[in-house]
Amino acid sequence: MKAHREVALRCALAAALVNLSASIILVNTNRVALAQGGTPARPTSTPSASPNELVIYGDTLAEGWENWSWDTQVNATNARPALGRSSIAVTYQKAFGGLSLRTPTPIDTGRYSGIVFSVHGGNAGKRSLTFFVQQSDEGGESRKVQFEVPAGTWTPITISLSSLDNPKAIKRLNIQDNSGKPQPTFYVDNVRLVSGPLEGALSIPLTGATQAGDFVVYSDALAEGWENWSWDTQVNFTNAQPALDRRAIAVTYRKAFGGFSLRAPTPIDAGRYSGIVFWVHGGNAGKRSLTFYIQQSDSGGESRKAQFEAPAGVWTPITISLSSLDSPKTIKRLNIQDNSGKPQPAFYVDNVRLVSGPLTGALSIPLTGQTKDGRYIVYSDALADGWENWSWESKVDFANREPVFAGQRSIAVQMPKGKGGLSLRAPITLSGEAYSAIQLRLRAAKPEARQMQIYLHSADASGNEGPAFVFELAGSDWITLRVPMDKLGNLKTIKRINVQDLGGSAVTFYVDEIEFLPRS
Repeated sequence: MKAHREVALRCALAAALVNLSASIILVNTNRVALAQGGTPARPTSTPSASPNELVIYGDTLAEGWENWSWDTQVNATNARPALGRSSIAVTYQKAFGGLSLRTPTPIDTGRYSGIVFSVHGGNAGKRSLTFFVQQSDEGGESRKVQFEVPAGTWTPITISLSSLDNPKAIKRLNIQDNSGKPQPTFYVDNVRLVSGPLEGALSIPLTGATQAGDFVVYSDALAEGWENWSWDTQVNFTNAQPALDRRAIAVTYRKAFGGFSLRAPTPIDAGRYSGIVFWVHGGNAGKRSLTFYIQQSDSGGESRKAQFEAPAGVWTPITISLSSLDSPKTIKRLNIQDNSGKPQPAFYVDNVRLVSGPLTGALSIPLTGQTKDGRYIVYSDALADGWENWSWESKVDFANREPVFAGQRSIAVQMPKGKGGLSLRAPITLSGEAYSAIQLRLRAAKPEARQMQIYLHSADASGNEGPAFVFELAGSDWITLRVPMDKLGNLKTIKRINVQDLGGSAVTFYVDEIEFLPRS
């Protein structure tokens, strides 16, 4: 009898071991399928959740959910770090790769208020990420939420569905790289849809079209689809300080006339907007000399240019009407270019938006270049687009504040040795036959009379000078100098304008409102 009981006990024990082995094999098979991105088997245990929550990942991926990630290595059975037994290890293999979890049938979002998950930033640094949902397998993207997580710790992330523009259904959940380059491995755990009030939900920057009719290009984050097309410039879109809110754009020109450029994914109908508004912080010292303009296509269609300055240590609002930019019909790129002709210290840009409706405090943009009445304005508060300073033995300031004949600026010319020359070079050859005279305003710095002359070049090379017109500059009042083209040789083409001192000693004088007058 005793022997019979021992045999029965051994049989029962063997059967139990067989069942236990089968369970272990099922669990391991499930984990292998997840690690390879396949469809997981039904989990052997379900993480506890309230009746009003839907657990998508908690040690294992929920039944039916699949790994639809792109350019990303995913291990859904990572042991450490993990909040429970396992977490999802995510390694982006290419820039803008994405972890993507797909449900076999769309989820009705009416029952839920948000999504909650935790992210561990890995071993070092911080991870720059973007979250969004899709309402179908191949489209229906929600608004995107950008966030960062530090290394070495678990950070809970709460995102309200309202901040995603209240998608009606969810087919895929995506966490995408936002750094533009491969990132070290990070970890995701406890992914669930929740109902009821949310605590600690991310403050989502509003970008894109607004109900008020504006279009927010940047506010803590760049609007969806917009790209950095800057040249000779270092740009950081997640600068923490200074910033009007959580982030600003830090801009550092590496070369003279470098440019910060934002490109829209598709051309924007400019007819819906009256202007553009943005804020500029001039950095730590001095002031930044900048030029703003719009492009209507990727490689051309430039608008008129607006020149402005931003002082250091403070945020300055900049408002520019589209009418002052000659009312471009479309907007493809927004550009802020160096206007100093040399590398500048870092400055900061924030709250970039196209606005509709009335504008207040818009910049008064100097009118330069060809006008509708036939004039060609070379200088009026700013040098016309493309014109260059070819002066010799002279120090020239094109943004002199005092004295000024009209507007806000004039040209200050210092010739420390005398007999230097102010020389302005046109980007293209002008037709001399289109104009009857050249007119400019001049003022001496001292009352003593100086002999000076003005003449034109028909081409860059020496030997193409026309005859000079000699005049006297004296006193502390502005004079208007109008010289007929026949006094300057009636050149068929015009490439340079030259104003030269003949006194032979140090001199300072001022020039303003330079223009060619049309033939009647």
